[in-house]
Amino acid sequence: MAEFVPLDQDSWEAASWPLGPHTQGEVTSFAVHAPNATRVLLECYDEPAGADAVFDVACARGADGAWRAKVAGAGHGTLYAYRCWGPNWPYDESWSRGDSGAGFVADIAEGGDRFNPNKVLFDPYAREITHNVLAECVEASGGDAGVFGTGCAVHRDRPRREVDTGRYAPKGIIVVNHDLVGERPATAPEKAAIYEAHVKNLSMHPSASRLSELLGHYPGFDDVVDVPESLRGTYQGAGLLAPYLRALGMTTIELLPVHETNTSEKAQREQTANHWGYQTLSFFAPNRDYAFDRSPGGPTAEFKAMVKAFHDAGIEVYLDVVYNH
Repeated sequence: MAEFVPLDQDSWEAASWPLGPHTQGEVTSFAVHAPNATRVLLECYDEPAGADAVFDVACARGADGAWRAKVAGAGHGTLYAYRCWGPNWPYDESWSRGDSGAGFVADIAEGGDRFNPNKVLFDPYAREITHNVLAECVEASGGDAGVFGTGCAVHRDRPRREVDTGRYAPKGIIVVNHDLVGERPATAPEKAAIYEAHVKNLSMHPSASRLSELLGHYPGFDDVVDVPESLRGTYQGAGLLAPYLRALGMTTIELLPVHETNTSEKAQREQTANHWGYQTLSFFAPNRDYAFDRSPGGPTAEFKAMVKAFHDAGIEVYLDVVYNH
């Protein structure tokens, strides 16, 4: 178990550390923008689900509306999250983890704020998140969809607003990765030949494992490579198709959403999943479902390696980003 220690707390209020987690060695600065919050608690966890936080510290509010903290021991792979209080739910010293209503005033403040310290929040600037609210680990840890709700409706013999989500909610993951992604090709927009693709669909078909047999004898396709079956449908598999796309004459690949989104293992098995990846949860976190290595930092490393493979082949990478659905 890592030992977490707050550092230089007197400097937090005046600090200007950028949003999100930023790590040097085993020391990480945290910053989250919450100008209407009245208290923000940073928590660190040992497990994505099924366990309570092992460390917490109250952040300091800066003049820019961001809340900041600096913690030693929070290095690569550390899981973290926030709890926030605000006008509709001011801090009460009698509040404690585990289904507390202490301090509650209203579910929604006059200005529209919906603060609830029982609902653990992941950092919108997290580089990876552990899971989403539909993941099987939520149910395996004793949770269900109802625990994430709020309001007065009764769930588990108490108002939903009081149900604590610390053991179920997604957490941010601190990722330290300095891999390079190569040099972006300087393709003039009017000369771009764009191939739109879904990361999973791009290499999922069995023929992706037979490209050298199917195409290797055609001019220009002599350097295509076969995608191993275990890598089909992953970032790694997509990167292996760079020679194939170059042989087709493509200058650019436009990937449908690659960010974390709500889906579930069960929904994928039943083919009812949010396959296209819209309704993004976290715009800075690559979707773990598309990674072969899903350990902390694995999706990031694979994604960057994929981008480098395309760049090295002279292919630009566009990302489809949708903010309204």
